[in-house]
Amino acid sequence: MDELPDIVIPVREGDHNPELRYALRSLVNVPHRRVWIAGHMPSWVRDVRCIPTSQMRSKYENSTGNVLAACRAPSVAENFVLWNDDIFLLRPVEVIPVLHRGPIASVIGYYESIASKAYLRGMRTTVAILARLGIPEPLSYELHVPLPMTKTGFLYAHSAATAPGMPVTRVLHKRTLYGNVARIGGAETRDCKVFRIEQAWDPGDRLFVSTVDTLFKRHPAGAYVRDLYAEPGPYEASIRKPAKR
Repeated sequence: MDELPDIVIPVREGDHNPELRYALRSLVNVPHRRVWIAGHMPSWVRDVRCIPTSQMRSKYENSTGNVLAACRAPSVAENFVLWNDDIFLLRPVEVIPVLHRGPIASVIGYYESIASKAYLRGMRTTVAILARLGIPEPLSYELHVPLPMTKTGFLYAHSAATAPGMPVTRVLHKRTLYGNVARIGGAETRDCKVFRIEQAWDPGDRLFVSTVDTLFKRHPAGAYVRDLYAEPGPYEASIRKPAKR
């Protein structure tokens, strides 16, 4: 039997991170080896290993730096799952599936309506990098779901993308870069991210959901996750209940 993968979660600075708490709780539903936080370890996290990194650049550069640090750490398993602190697993699975959202050419229009100019420039530059690497029609892996990776594969893809003469971007779409260079394939799906308060949502048979920070406490998807994982998990300090008077 193959060794279970590690879970790697890039985390920004700050102890107030309720989404991370519930993302960690949801890991009870998938077999894994160790959990690693790359970046900042909140004080309430327990039994999770940390790879501390500097968080002095943009959020995109910090995130890429966090993943690189994890891939360079000898103790992290070769096979790992890249998880975000706002991704919640909704039901048990044995293995995290490989998912993509189809050709990048077909989703750029969608991003133009919701994404920042920097994010879009990064997408286009990543497409140009992949074209230089012999991949003219890449798939988009920029979904808010976990992505199985290998350390060797990510380090190779990043090295190739940042070689001398390659287009330069501060917003490298690292999931898309890795997925195409490593040719991981996968099944096509729609993104599960909840961006707007009025966005309709039903759990149905969904495997994942993700919310933006401002909606986790206000949108039905966030309420569903909080109800689903109401009890503290193994990766957090116990919350002390006030003494009865």
